[in-house]
Amino acid sequence: MTRPLFYFCVALLLLPFGVKLGVPTWVPLAEHLERQFSQSSTPRYTVERVRGEVWTLRASDQSQQQVTLAGIMPIDSKWQAQANGVIAILLQSSHQQVDLTITQAIGKGEVARAIAQLPNGTSIQQVLVADGLAKLDKTQLSQLPDEVRNALQQAQTSAQQQRKNIWG
Repeated sequence: MTRPLFYFCVALLLLPFGVKLGVPTWVPLAEHLERQFSQSSTPRYTVERVRGEVWTLRASDQSQQQVTLAGIMPIDSKWQAQANGVIAILLQSSHQQVDLTITQAIGKGEVARAIAQLPNGTSIQQVLVADGLAKLDKTQLSQLPDEVRNALQQAQTSAQQQRKNIWG
């Protein structure tokens, strides 16, 4: 293989892939990127089911956890269907694996609020907000770390300016 062709193929593997579901969505292509980030100290969960806004996950110790995505509010069914499609693609790319940061602890059997990230660090909330498939819930923003809150606010501002999906 000639060097330019080799570099082109490597670049294609490392570049994010845009999926058209009304808006571009970032999906990691290279398997080795997942392995690179799999040494995380954050607890890793397997997503078993997503029903509406409630996610059911299983931890490595086989305990089950139910969460909703922190910082975003439910949206109408038209946009929820597209958001669910984006979530499905993101989860498929990570083999259903996510890292959770619980932002609102709850009692046993109740639904917690959490920040969900793919093993490569991609924030699921940020993807949805940036694509105009979720709105920020201002009542929950104060419970988020400053870095996450700022990233979500910037993503929503950008989506609004570009008139993406719910902002169109």
